[in-house]
Amino acid sequence: MNLCQLFDLSLIGRRDTEGLEFRGAVYTFGQLDARSNRLAHLLFEKGLKTGDRLCVYLVNSVEMIDIYLACVKLGVIFVPINILYRDREITHILNDAEPRALITDAPVATAIPVWNPHHLTMEAAAFSGADFRSAHHLDGDTPAGIIYTSGTTGTSKGAVLTHNNFAANAINLLTCWAITEQDRLLLALPLFHVHALGNGLHCWLMSGCRMRLIERFEHQAAAQVFLDFRPTLFFGVPTIYVRLLAFDSAVAEEIGSFMRLFVSGSAPLPA
Repeated sequence: MNLCQLFDLSLIGRRDTEGLEFRGAVYTFGQLDARSNRLAHLLFEKGLKTGDRLCVYLVNSVEMIDIYLACVKLGVIFVPINILYRDREITHILNDAEPRALITDAPVATAIPVWNPHHLTMEAAAFSGADFRSAHHLDGDTPAGIIYTSGTTGTSKGAVLTHNNFAANAINLLTCWAITEQDRLLLALPLFHVHALGNGLHCWLMSGCRMRLIERFEHQAAAQVFLDFRPTLFFGVPTIYVRLLAFDSAVAEEIGSFMRLFVSGSAPLPA
């Protein structure tokens, strides 16, 4: 069993279902499958193979989801980099992870190949969206990602997470939180963080619920986003919940009428 097979519950099993909203655009699971297939074909042509590392330094976007799915299909190890990191932290991760390439739209000084995500999307358009699943030979103990620690108590360290690690985590959450395709997930957390990737993205793909991804949490617009999308699930961190306390009481009551589950993680939530 590997992540590709679990994601196929939605990418294939719910192909015609609208699964993702981002910046006003809506994508079916089938469209996301085809987009990531094209990118997987392109990355394969560029020489990436099972076990290679690919670093990604991007804000939340459909392209970042495409890249992650393409990595899973290829058996390439996904290595996201915190978008707040600068030269010293980025250089450490690039030296430590030894990736084949870095995907970013930011200026980064490095000797390894740097690929622009928008250029990759345009290049990938020339390839067929036909099935690309070389991951059938990967078992659950195969590394799927290297997620770097925050480095608050020392040098940031790469935590190797396998297909089994990610799968067990998501299956437990789906079961305990009773997440189904009837849910609506509002995801504002950064995909470079394991909270958004391991909990948000994986639970979305395995359950087949509808997700709205936003580039970043902006407290000025947050109330309207909640009222417009009407989510049932929201994953956040304590700083976000402190901001939500500023909502007007009437707005908060309306949001509470359709919300099913608020999750706080990554740090202790003050009483």
